[in-house]
Amino acid sequence: MSKTIQITFNPDGTTEIKTSGFRGDSCMAAAQFFKKALGSVLRTKKNPEYLQAEAVETAKMRGSE
Repeated sequence: MSKTIQITFNPDGTTEIKTSGFRGDSCMAAAQFFKKALGSVLRTKKNPEYLQAEAVETAKMRGSE
């Protein structure tokens, strides 16, 4: 799956940044530049892809102990 960052400028002046194709925290790191450039963050919503990848990585860490 390719990695994409979609930026939407809404009529009310707010901006949305959506990422896809990233695993775990890598989406937050990829969007960081845009968050800083566009202003303050009102909220962050993690999609199922983020949460699923995080659970898989946690399981791998436990298995390696």
